[in-house]
Parts: sequence; structure tokens; C-alpha cells
Amino acid sequence: MKKTILAIALVIAMMTTVFAADGGSMYVGLHPQIQLPSLNLSDDGDICSSVGFGAGFELGYQDSNLWSVGFKSGLLFYLPYEDSDATLYSPFGVRLSKEIPASVLVSFVPFIGSGLEYNWTDSDLRPYLETGINMQMFINEKWSAYVGYEAMFTYGGDTILQHGIVFGAKIYPLREKTDLSAIVTKDGDKIKIDVPAIIFDANQATFDAQPINIKRQNKKVLDNVAKILVEYKDYKVTVEAYANAVLGTEEEKPVLLKLSQSRADAVKAQLIQRGIAAARLNAVGKGAKDTGDAVANRRAEFILEK
Repeated sequence: MKKTILAIALVIAMMTTVFAADGGSMYVGLHPQIQLPSLNLSDDGDICSSVGFGAGFELGYQDSNLWSVGFKSGLLFYLPYEDSDATLYSPFGVRLSKEIPASVLVSFVPFIGSGLEYNWTDSDLRPYLETGINMQMFINEKWSAYVGYEAMFTYGGDTILQHGIVFGAKIYPLREKTDLSAIVTKDGDKIKIDVPAIIFDANQATFDAQPINIKRQNKKVLDNVAKILVEYKDYKVTVEAYANAVLGTEEEKPVLLKLSQSRADAVKAQLIQRGIAAARLNAVGKGAKDTGDAVANRRAEFILEK
């Protein structure tokens, strides 16, 4: 029991750290799961129950650094095994996880947790520790689907390993949806694609060091631009990129002009990767143009002309 108290205290301390950060979002996770035969680790790993199934939910919070803490609960049902009856369990506890981006659309989410599990069949309450990992795939800004493996060690006498395959969905109901639409406006023979800012790393022409949510936004904006360019296949495209003035001096201007040209080239390369012919694309660095918004200053615009 002391181990359980220490484990829960550790998770609560981590929760305090997570909630101290800003820029986060609440989430709700819902999942069915397939339970593999559980093992009695105190008895040479003998099988102590057959396969089963279950369902659960998690209510939590994710901060801007992609750490999450949540409360989880659910029901686990094991089919009869040898001389034992069918068994019904209810775990409830806290879970700490960290989203590790593998690409713009996929992340791996390892987690640890602790709590109590109630055995409805034997009217028995036991502490548990858990660990596992999920692979999370993003559907849009508010929804993701995931599949993974989790192992739960219950103790208090024998140590039992309950483990299974989990799959489900997670929703961030309070997260604001960013408008990522690309709008076409006309001015004579010239067409401009108005898009939300394509955000670059500060003082760089790259997207490498950005949080995963910014990378997802950039990808979606560029995908939308590429779709429009496919529709306007008879038009040449000029990619105009800008940089953010920091000092506002004359000496800074050539540096920013070079940086903006590198950013225009980087966006051009992204469009080529999306199937737009290089011969249609022209990249132009415009230097600094102060809009009063540092992020908006580090942007790209698209001009179409026949």
C-alpha cells in the first residue's frame, strides 16, 4: 500500500507541473479494448484468466508542451477460465503521458499511471500500476484515433499482470478550430490566394523546430494551396515570402531579404513535393514588411498570373 501512495503522490506532483503550464486543452478519450490472458507473476507467470474485453474513458488536460494528465476509468470483463468464473473489474486512477511526434499526422504516446481496481466478482479492491504506449493518428484539430498496448500490474498478495490491446478516439472539445481555408480573390488577370500565415522558425527558413500543432497547421495550409493550384493549372505562381524586422535598421534589410528569399524557396519546394510543376513556380523574397505581428511578418503569399 505504501508503494501505491508513493506512486499516486508522484503522479499528483507531475499533475501540478502540467497544470502550471499555459496554452493547453482539455480532452476526452473513449476506447474499447481486447484483454489478453492475465498472468500471475508471483506464481512463475501462470495464466490466471482467459481473454476478455472492456471499455473505458479518460478525461484529462494536455499542456502546450504535449504533456497530458488525466483521470481514467472503465470496465474489464474476463471470460471463464478452467475452474474460475467470469470476472468483472473496474479500474480507476490517474495517468500521465507525453505525446512524441513521429510525423505531422502521427505521434507516439507513452504513459504511466496508478490507481485502484475493484473486482466485482470477489468484492476485492486492489492497487495497480500501469504503463504502455499508444500510436495516435490525427483526423483533424479536434479529433484523433489511436491504437496501443497497455499493461496493468495489480498487487496486494500476488502480483497480477492484466494487459490488452486498446483502440479508440480522443476529442478536444474546447480547442478552438483554426480557419485554415485558402481563399481565392481576383484583381483583373491577377489572382491572389489569401491564406493564414505559413509559420516559419524564427530567423530560419525551416519548419523543423515548431510545435506539432504548428506543423499540422502549415501542412494543411500548403495542402489547401496545392489543391487550388491544381484547379488553376493555366496560371503561373509567384510565391512571395517575408521576414520579421527586429532592429528596423538599414543594415538589417539585406539580411532579411536573403532570409525571405530562402523562405520563398522553401515554400516552393513544399509545393513541388505536392505535385505542382516547378516550371509554374517562381520564388521571390520580399524582405521585411511590418504588420505589427511578428508571426504574420514571417509569412508567404501566393500570386497567380497567366
